[in-house]
Amino acid sequence: MIKKHNPNDEYYFEEGCHIIETSNSADDEDVSIAHARIEKGQRTKWHSLNNTTERYVILSGCGAVEAGTAKPCGITTGDVVIVPASTRQRIKNTGENDLLFLAICSPRFQKKTTARDQFEPRMGTIERPLEFSFIAEKSLTAKGWPVNCA
Repeated sequence: MIKKHNPNDEYYFEEGCHIIETSNSADDEDVSIAHARIEKGQRTKWHSLNNTTERYVILSGCGAVEAGTAKPCGITTGDVVIVPASTRQRIKNTGENDLLFLAICSPRFQKKTTARDQFEPRMGTIERPLEFSFIAEKSLTAKGWPVNCA
């Protein structure tokens, strides 16, 4: 089976980015793949995906990503960001052009799994509830992923 990419399928998603759902269907529950685009100077809202691990494969552009309690980390073409399930996250375009990336979710993305934070701290601050911060940091550390960007 081949699922064709169609640029005309792009829509604006409420988290703050443009999405093309390249592969996201009940016939492949294990994974979904979306092309995501964030305009210059924009960022997504704080959110998490319950019971879903998300990976960003940066196709072009540069930005900063925050996940869990980690400090903002610069990202650029070719980088892969892994966000553990139920970890709060957001990504910002810091470049001059659109930030383009694949968003790969396992199991597949479903809007009902998205949880949005009730507040928006400034980029780069750690104004996060202690309980969430501890759980997210523990999850990242337990999986061997660095909590802070090197």
